[in-house]
Amino acid sequence: MLLLALLLAAPAVTRSDNLTYATAGGERLALDFVAPAGPGPFPLVVTLHGGAWKVGSRHDLSRPALW
Repeated sequence: MLLLALLLAAPAVTRSDNLTYATAGGERLALDFVAPAGPGPFPLVVTLHGGAWKVGSRHDLSRPALW
């Protein structure tokens, strides 16, 4: 029961969505940034959406990983 509660507990994070990091060809390029709450330093994980600029969205990857 305790393990289930730990897996379902929402981690304390700071989330910023749709941050513009560049503009290319008149298109705004945006990212979503999630960081653990509290003092760091923390490791960085970069997740790239592999949709060949044709299908899908970075929002498809917005579920938190449980690992």
